[in-house]
Amino acid sequence: MVKEVKEEKKEGTCVCEKYDLVWGGHPNVSCEFRKKVVEICLDLWGEENKIKMANNLMAVFRWESGGTFNLMFLIRQILEELV
Repeated sequence: MVKEVKEEKKEGTCVCEKYDLVWGGHPNVSCEFRKKVVEICLDLWGEENKIKMANNLMAVFRWESGGTFNLMFLIRQILEELV
């Protein structure tokens, strides 16, 4: 089940900026990415824990992507393991 994330804009800022996620300011982390991370964490852990778990998930994404938040980095790593 996918929930629709409401986009609220006030004074030129997006609702995702209020989350203040770790690594949320990385140049490869878009507003859509931040919203999706929070949405996933809301679905899995509820309103009370969504930001705490979203920060944990962001830390995992950073580690797994070598700090790049780039899908191609992950694909390259997987291909190298297969060879």
